[in-house]
Amino acid sequence: MALLEVKDLRVHFKTDDGIVKAVDGVSYSVERGSALGIVGESGSGKSVSSLTVMGLTRFAGNAEITGSITFDGYSRWVKLQISHTPGTNLALAGILLAILGLMGSLFVHPRRTWVRVREEDGRTVVEVAGLDRGPERGLGDEIQAITERLKPAGSNTEEKP
Repeated sequence: MALLEVKDLRVHFKTDDGIVKAVDGVSYSVERGSALGIVGESGSGKSVSSLTVMGLTRFAGNAEITGSITFDGYSRWVKLQISHTPGTNLALAGILLAILGLMGSLFVHPRRTWVRVREEDGRTVVEVAGLDRGPERGLGDEIQAITERLKPAGSNTEEKP
């Protein structure tokens, strides 16, 4: 059996000037593995017959189509599947690293400690301070240890809380 078989195809268009016979009694068949070339003069119906075989002239409201078109092995809907998408592994790795970073930030509590040295009234003032945003305590002990390290040995210093 032929892959494509067209029998007595007729396509007529109704116009204000009357009926135009664009295709009138065309028949042909195409076997599997072969090709068909349609040639002819301008206006001989090549395009209209090809569009009709593809089912596109049915959208013209003024077309009258008769004859038969048989297509063996025709699947109206074709499912396409792409089995490889490049970059998926890289994107997944980036997402996992971002999630790990966010999870890590839940367990690391920010703690800031700073030392400021300035001149005031001819003397050097050293300020030690800290900021703890976590539930753990012990920042006071850390600041006390820093203060002890900064004191010169045997000096007379004032300490303000």
